[in-house]
Amino acid sequence: MSEDEALDDGWTVEKPHTSSVRYDQNYPYLSPRKSKQDRGNPKRTQLVRERRFDRYTLMIIVGLALIVMIGGWLIFSLIANWWTNTTDDWKYGTPRTYQTDQFVGQGDSPDHPDHFIAVNTHGQVMVIQLNPQHPLLDHVYGITTASDPKVPVSLIFRQTGNRKMAMYVVVGDSNPYTVEYVSDGQKFVPAST
Repeated sequence: MSEDEALDDGWTVEKPHTSSVRYDQNYPYLSPRKSKQDRGNPKRTQLVRERRFDRYTLMIIVGLALIVMIGGWLIFSLIANWWTNTTDDWKYGTPRTYQTDQFVGQGDSPDHPDHFIAVNTHGQVMVIQLNPQHPLLDHVYGITTASDPKVPVSLIFRQTGNRKMAMYVVVGDSNPYTVEYVSDGQKFVPAST
């Protein structure tokens, strides 16, 4: 009898306890670890610890966020100002002009009301009253000065409690101020304060 026949377990291989295969023990020539090993470099590679989140990184992130927010606010402000000026140009033109027809009882009639033009020319706010039937009754009122030549001007007319017509000159859109003029029957005069 030969030596192989004497061993009962000579032809069997012990099964592993798991389904995973260890290449470095059973098949060393197929091991992925061996294939990536740098045999020409005698120094061992050191493990680098994972970088933790520290306060300097936090300060950089917060600083960049602040810069982005401030830049966004500046860009938004510039776009908002541009849009306001563009819509005012469409609505009032350049120079800022507002026109309306209104019956005020100064030589005009309900069928032929006076034509009013409010103008902001280089910061000088004026109202021009044109009577279509009697040009001798035309008037020009120098109202006030505005700090910005692009501030729009508009007019509002109302009857006061004593049956007189009042003209309100509204200077500005977002933060307006109003100048009141009252009719004396012939023209508008500043209201007594």
